[in-house]
Amino acid sequence: MFSVVAANDWLNDYWAGGNLKRSTETIDRITGESDFYDSAPQEIQESIDDFDELGYSHHVAILAGIALAIAVPITGYLVAGFVGGISGVVLAIVILRVLSIRSYRELNRLAKQMSVPYEEKYENQ
Repeated sequence: MFSVVAANDWLNDYWAGGNLKRSTETIDRITGESDFYDSAPQEIQESIDDFDELGYSHHVAILAGIALAIAVPITGYLVAGFVGGISGVVLAIVILRVLSIRSYRELNRLAKQMSVPYEEKYENQ
C-alpha cells in the first residue's frame, strides 16, 4: 500500500494514461485551462477526490492481484508439487481476472468519466 501512495500519479498514468489524458484535455477545453480544481465548485472537487480515492483502491487491487498471481503457483508447487503448481496457475488466472483485470477496467472507466462533471456544469454556459 505504501508503493501505491508513493507512486499514485505514476500508476494513474500507467494504468489509465490515455483515458486520463483525454479527460484532462476535455476539461482544459471546457474550462479554458483556468478552472481545473482549486477554483472549481465543491461538487466537482468532490468528484475528482472520489476518483482519487477509487483510483487508490483499484491500484491496490491491481498490484495485489499481480502479487498473488505470482505467489500462488509457486506456493502450490512447493506444497503439493506439480499438481499444486497446476492448481496454483488456475487459481492465479482467477485471481488476475477478479482483482487485476476488473480493477484495471474500472479505473479506465473512471478516467473516461472524470470530465463528465465539468461537461454537465459548463454545457449550458
